[in-house]
Amino acid sequence: VVAQFSGLVQWAEFILFSCLLLVVCLIFSIMGYNYVPIKPEDLQEPADKQIPYTQGNMINLETKKTK
Repeated sequence: VVAQFSGLVQWAEFILFSCLLLVVCLIFSIMGYNYVPIKPEDLQEPADKQIPYTQGNMINLETKKTK
């Protein structure tokens, strides 16, 4: 899409794509630097979280007050 609508000569188009790739690499580097891995035990649901009541293939979204 960029190549069709840019109207640039080939060497300028090469420079354009090189700059776009550099921007993507910088964004990816920043995202990778700030990445925080998640431990598998953090993914489990807490015990106090309520699970919706199911009846057949329908889900009842009412919460039931239980002790």
